[in-house]
Amino acid sequence: MWRRLNREDLLKSNPLLGGSESQGQLRWRVYEEYEVVPLEDADDDFVQVAGRGTDREAPLVSVYEPITDTPHLFLEFARLIESKSPEIALSSFVHKYGLLGLSPERTYHGDPSLAQVSPSIHNDDKGGRHDSLEHIWALAYEANESLLLYEAAISGNREKLEHALFSSYGGAEWVRERRGRLRGRAEATGASWVEVLVNAALFQLLEYAHGPLVT
Repeated sequence: MWRRLNREDLLKSNPLLGGSESQGQLRWRVYEEYEVVPLEDADDDFVQVAGRGTDREAPLVSVYEPITDTPHLFLEFARLIESKSPEIALSSFVHKYGLLGLSPERTYHGDPSLAQVSPSIHNDDKGGRHDSLEHIWALAYEANESLLLYEAAISGNREKLEHALFSSYGGAEWVRERRGRLRGRAEATGASWVEVLVNAALFQLLEYAHGPLVT
């Protein structure tokens, strides 16, 4: 039977919860107000703390440990896409939990692409050029798709699995080719159609997990 994951599911799956002392390694700051800043050399805009670097910079309002204090954080971020008003939902999310930390706090000497997509203790919770709206929404869509894939996989529901795997965003030809490849896999291995769909869903989920979602 298919069902949506809820906060209780995530509370049960977090091994860091329930201890007498905090075990988180990342403290994240939330500020009173944020602003959208247009980029002069790009079409996209980015988000940062309002008045950053000026004497009117928005004050700090709270500090928390995302892993231990908000085990449901990923779930809330992934559900933004399903909101009736995603833009309003994103604004509320940022004001409650802060930014994603996509902008490096200091010069990053490794792979530049990793500095853009991998939040860490060295990334800036005040925002910056890499906290672009385009980038944030791209991660939100990926998070939502990952959630749907996982829910479909654990349910074993054929219709939900097909919906999650054969989304039309790739185009009708892409869907036909992917469906054909999976049909061929089922015939070659003797696995049922649902078993092949579950395997494909989990494999795609792992691909996402090796990217930004792993953090």
